[in-house]
Amino acid sequence: MRPTIDRFANVRRFCFPRGTGVRQVVEGRRYAPWNRPCLGHSDKPQVPEREDRWPKRAAAHVVPHLAAQLAFFRQPAPFPWTALGLLSGQWRSGGNDMISNAFLVTWSPRLRSVLRIVVALLFLQHGLAKLLHFPHVAMFDQLQLFSLVGLAGVIELVGSALLLVGFFTRPVAFIMSGEMAVAYFMAHAPRGFIPILNQGELAILFCFVFLYLAVAGGGPWSVDAMLGEKAR
Repeated sequence: MRPTIDRFANVRRFCFPRGTGVRQVVEGRRYAPWNRPCLGHSDKPQVPEREDRWPKRAAAHVVPHLAAQLAFFRQPAPFPWTALGLLSGQWRSGGNDMISNAFLVTWSPRLRSVLRIVVALLFLQHGLAKLLHFPHVAMFDQLQLFSLVGLAGVIELVGSALLLVGFFTRPVAFIMSGEMAVAYFMAHAPRGFIPILNQGELAILFCFVFLYLAVAGGGPWSVDAMLGEKAR
């Protein structure tokens, strides 16, 4: 019996490398012509271009790019373009916080001076109303100068004027803080324990703001600061 001659053996060997079967061809996995081994090249089978590999390839290119973009939001400065990032100390330049520190160091004492001036103007109203009757408050019409309320009016008028210009800020603020503490416990605390019910919120607020100024000072915009610079 004559042996069977496979006339297409060479065609199959060059067009379909080893390890490639009919099933792969039917499933649409046959090799592209430029991946087929030719004479003079290696006859090792090429890795087939499988259809389910495109998500992995896309992820390999997209994921690092997204990670680089999202790394910006993981930095300590998520809002560098807003005043929030500036005031919160998160505006960083070159890995440090020199810009935010310079802003805070410059404006923190200046805003302390602004706080001193505003509080002095608000407190000055009480002294003017008690002693000079301006603005007019009906309950102070019969006020006697040599009385406890009259003495409080003197402290409020003179102390607020000194605090306004920032002269002897610390001792004046300490005296006014003590006055507000005495006023709260004498006039407001007997009405009830809760400040909103005994109407003592303003006295407490003035007391602690003056106590803060007694410790922190009046800031650079004050007579004390000017005299200190001249003494140097």
